[in-house]
Amino acid sequence: MKHDARTLLAVLAFAALPSLRAQVSSNTMPIGMDAIEGNAVFYHWGSTGRSLTGIGPLSRPRAINQLAFRRDASPSGATRTLDATVTLSTGSLLYFVGDTATMHGPNQSVVLQQTGVNFPDWSTSAGSPAPFDFVLKFQKPFVYTLGDLIWSVYYTNPSDSGLATNDREWTGPVTGASTVVGAGCGGFSHTMQLENNGPGMVKSGMRIRVNASSAPASSPAWLLVDFTASNIPVPGLCASLYALPTIFLPLPVTTSTGTLPLVYVGFPYTAAAQGATIVTQLLSVDPTQTGLPLVVSNGRSATMPTSSTTSSKDAAYMWSSNPTTTGTAFFGGCLVVELK
Repeated sequence: MKHDARTLLAVLAFAALPSLRAQVSSNTMPIGMDAIEGNAVFYHWGSTGRSLTGIGPLSRPRAINQLAFRRDASPSGATRTLDATVTLSTGSLLYFVGDTATMHGPNQSVVLQQTGVNFPDWSTSAGSPAPFDFVLKFQKPFVYTLGDLIWSVYYTNPSDSGLATNDREWTGPVTGASTVVGAGCGGFSHTMQLENNGPGMVKSGMRIRVNASSAPASSPAWLLVDFTASNIPVPGLCASLYALPTIFLPLPVTTSTGTLPLVYVGFPYTAAAQGATIVTQLLSVDPTQTGLPLVVSNGRSATMPTSSTTSSKDAAYMWSSNPTTTGTAFFGGCLVVELK
């Protein structure tokens, strides 16, 4: 089967449209897990940390007043108290940055800020699935209308640092590693891999994952995407273009040390994109250059892998230990929680 630029451009354009997927009435994230045990466990609530989760559009507009967790079928976790801050917003799984400090949308709201929150005893079994008995009741509601929902919990001062086992539902992506197709300006480089969660993630099942190092400090950056590797010298530019900007996407501003966190640029699952070649390169501003005030990274090329799984969910999660806020995002599910 031939895979060309027009196919991929159509897929990426479709990503801007609302999901056409039929929605299931459910109070859980991932959707539909109300009476189903998750397929995995997640160890959490030990030493001070942060967790963040995004979920595809909820089934209806609603006021959300609490977030509740349940233990895994293999229980572990003593009772304790902790201090918790809960933040909600809307956002997008199609543009996910691996930084809990920046992932919330402009409508973010701190719905709970409380000391001495009681965590129940999870050291014994409570059935499968267990009840949602660790409840974070909000001090004010979050009014959800549309879009992907993002929640995060920042917790400190746990009276017991032993890990507790949360129920989790997650089927990860098939990944496609990239190869270098040319060097960038100086040490400016980026890594890239392609991810495919299969037809179970209709809305956001495919993505390009990139990050960067040795970029100009505190500078704007962009992702160049093409479908054929080139090697085109540009007068005044300190390295060749390996990815002509068929698609040109903004990235976060680089850090003071010239790095970028992991950035996930997603698009809907489509079988036609499997086997397609994707070439990437990063562009950034650098006024110190003698020619054009721009620098480019190395180029990278990868093939979108094939996945036929229907088990992945339109959700993603990440966590970090303080003071770090950056980390890897895992697409295809999340901690099982209840929203009310």
